Order: sequence, then C-alpha cells, then structure tokens
Amino acid sequence: MNRSGQQRTNSNSSSTEGQDWKCRQCGYTNNDSNKSCETCNARKPMRPR
Repeated sequence: MNRSGQQRTNSNSSSTEGQDWKCRQCGYTNNDSNKSCETCNARKPMRPR
C-alpha cells in the first residue's frame, strides 16, 4: 500500500464509500453515512465526476 500522500483510485468502487461527499445541487459537504443532502435533501451521487 502506498502511503506517500498519493491518492489511490479504485476502479471497482462505484460510490464515494468511506468519504464525505459534496452535494451537486447546493455544494454542502455531507457525511458518508448520509444518503441525501442535509441541506437540500438531494440524493447522494452514485459516482463522482
């Protein structure tokens, strides 16, 4: 495992599992456990762009 500060990408992962996510509608940063945005109630994106 490389821990030199480089970001690992996992091509098998289809979600933002294990990390906070930013709402595409309002820009609020939500916890990973949230299935929808705490601010505007938009759904959690399945795949980040």
